[in-house]
Amino acid sequence: MTESESQTVRVDLEQGLHMVPCSLIVRTAERYSCEIQIQKEDRSADAKTMLDLLPLSAENGSVLVL
Repeated sequence: MTESESQTVRVDLEQGLHMVPCSLIVRTAERYSCEIQIQKEDRSADAKTMLDLLPLSAENGSVLVL
C-alpha cells in the first residue's frame, strides 16, 4: 500500500524559485528515500531533479502542492 501526504505552500521569494532555492530543495529532498513531487497548476516536477524544478517557473506568489 502506498501512502502519501501533501502540503500546499505559497512561494514567498521576491525572485521566485530560481537556481539557489531550487538547489536547496534538491539537496533537502535527496535526504529522503521517498518520491517527492512539486506541482504548480498542471505541471509536476521531481523535487530531486533541478532540471524538473526550474521549468515550473514558480514566481513570487505561486501556489505549489508538495
